[in-house]
Amino acid sequence: MADRMKKYKLRLLIAALILFTISLTSPGTVTANDWKILAGVRVGDISLSLSTGEILQILGEPSGSQRRGSAIDYYWDRNHLMGVTIISGIVELISTKWYDGRAHPYETDKGIRIGASVEDVRNAYGSEEDRRSDGGREIYAYWKQGISFLFLISTTFPSEIRGRVAGIQVFRPNPSWR
Repeated sequence: MADRMKKYKLRLLIAALILFTISLTSPGTVTANDWKILAGVRVGDISLSLSTGEILQILGEPSGSQRRGSAIDYYWDRNHLMGVTIISGIVELISTKWYDGRAHPYETDKGIRIGASVEDVRNAYGSEEDRRSDGGREIYAYWKQGISFLFLISTTFPSEIRGRVAGIQVFRPNPSWR
């Protein structure tokens, strides 16, 4: 009987270790900020579907906010250079950006970060599914993958970032979401 109980406990321990290992390698799981951007999932330790309270617990008080209809945009200029859009209390969009000569260490799982070229993005993600221009900016969107890239193209922007990735946004993959 004692041997049977030991075997049972050993099996439980092995099962728990396997589940723990799987949770550490799951794409949406983060134990500390690994600075990775996963399209349609997360930016560092900020995941889609987190609540407003969870975001504030992770990033602290935002530098500012703006209400747009049912959405609230929060942004943090200190250290993180990050923004989130919250709808009905849930994160629906996460954005990172270049700001005043500063870039963050975030990088996509395909190696794209602030400062990457259009060629780099297309080599990693393929041809954009949508491309929009607006006031010296171009956005290359990959709706099916849940990621978009902002390029600053106007000559009014500093040459170090002009024509290069200046922002990355992560959202839920959805071909009809625009």
